[in-house]
Amino acid sequence: MREHVISSAEEGQRLDKFLRRCLFNAPPSFIYRMLRKKNITLNGRKSDGSERIAAGDIVRLFLSDETIEKFSRDGSGAGSGAPSDAEMSRLARDVGILYRDDDILAVSKPGDMLTQKDSPSSVSLTEVVRFMTESYAAGGAATFLPSPAHRLDRNTSGIVLFGCSVPGQQFLSSLIRGRDLKKEYLAIVSGTAAEAGEYRAYYRKDAFRNRVILSDSPDGSEGEMVTGLVPVSSGGGYSLLLVDLITGKPHQIRAHLAHLGMPVAGDMKYGREDINRRLRRECGMSRQMLHALRVTFPHSEGRFTGVSDRSIMADIPPDMRNAMRFLSLEGDIHA
Repeated sequence: MREHVISSAEEGQRLDKFLRRCLFNAPPSFIYRMLRKKNITLNGRKSDGSERIAAGDIVRLFLSDETIEKFSRDGSGAGSGAPSDAEMSRLARDVGILYRDDDILAVSKPGDMLTQKDSPSSVSLTEVVRFMTESYAAGGAATFLPSPAHRLDRNTSGIVLFGCSVPGQQFLSSLIRGRDLKKEYLAIVSGTAAEAGEYRAYYRKDAFRNRVILSDSPDGSEGEMVTGLVPVSSGGGYSLLLVDLITGKPHQIRAHLAHLGMPVAGDMKYGREDINRRLRRECGMSRQMLHALRVTFPHSEGRFTGVSDRSIMADIPPDMRNAMRFLSLEGDIHA
């Protein structure tokens, strides 16, 4: 028999979801059968799995150690082809922690790292963050693992927010879903800066080419995207823009800026290859010049007062600063 006392990081989720985290490899039918037979109990009572667990609740698993081991996730990150601690430490040096409390973590992602892995053998920001945090190092199967609340493209640098608890993940998801979290990006683009304001376009997905196609008309579209633009500086056929991601659609900033005649410098999907080739040759640009610069939280009460009305900013990475100097693009990005 094993007993687990629910922590504040785990509270707020359904019991069955918690059990699926504990017994990661167990089929749902096994979990519900164990609940019906009282081989798994909540606070000493029979449960059906729909109950919301709270800090201090006690979950008991009347299962053999062999069964628990068979169905439990290996939280240590070990396994065939897994990177060494030395390699993870090296990757962690490139990830900056911008804010941390018991529920929320803000980090700065480098511009050559996936947010989440795209294959079993790859290592992403998510694995690096879990390596950096105590909850991951503890390796407990029932411990909540920090999870990203949103994603950045591999070649986009900047802020990514992680939920470090169930309430934290739910809070971030609610803010993003309700468009209550202000997300600002810095972009170097080819072309003359547009006037400041909100720009609208309608999109449809091209799944075959993994891109979106934009138009100015809603006919046949799958939805609308809205992007706020503030010109920072221009010169020599290039511009530096502060971009407000008002809606969060696939490839929104890159596709929308290209639709407006201002493709992001270095963008291989929506940009201009002749311009990208020149910038690679002349200033060593190796990725799209798009950086998640700042997030601003709305006013909050209670558990999340730590981020209430708080702005978190990620420093512009060296490769983007080098491109700004090369293209003579300067300006106040703090406004």
